[in-house]
Amino acid sequence: MSARSPLLRAFLVDDEPLALKRLSRLIAETGRVEVIGSSADPLDAVERIGNFEVDVLFLDIHMPVLSGFELPDRPDRQPLVNFTNFFAKDKLPFAATPEKNYVVDSTIAELEQKLDPKKFVHVHRSTLLNVHHVHELYSWFAGRMLVRLKDGKHTELTVARDRVRVLKERLGI
Repeated sequence: MSARSPLLRAFLVDDEPLALKRLSRLIAETGRVEVIGSSADPLDAVERIGNFEVDVLFLDIHMPVLSGFELPDRPDRQPLVNFTNFFAKDKLPFAATPEKNYVVDSTIAELEQKLDPKKFVHVHRSTLLNVHHVHELYSWFAGRMLVRLKDGKHTELTVARDRVRVLKERLGI
């Protein structure tokens, strides 16, 4: 990165030490991210993250005691963990960010149970939506709705007819 673009400061959490070591190496190789700390224990990570100025967390989703979805809610200073939605395609679940989609090791139903229901709503059988990323909402065919995200790509998601009421309630409309 140029002198005008400081490195992102990352903290890594994975209960598998070998995976943690490999992830640290891969991130360092990008030359765009500085690994400022890591932990194989999610509870230890909660305490340690508060000691750093963290821009981004790299989290294992499946960890004992505290999952990668629960951990970002713990530190006082919130680093960037920015999922716009989760979806399934060809039976593979993905976590979507404004920049890229990532395969996750959970089903949509498992993710729905783990995610904060105030932030995520099940809008289709294969889609969970982060309500903080809704840009526009349109009426669609057969009682369905279309959601356009504020993710730079203006991603459009279909809301199933039986999920419209729940989404509108969650959005306060």
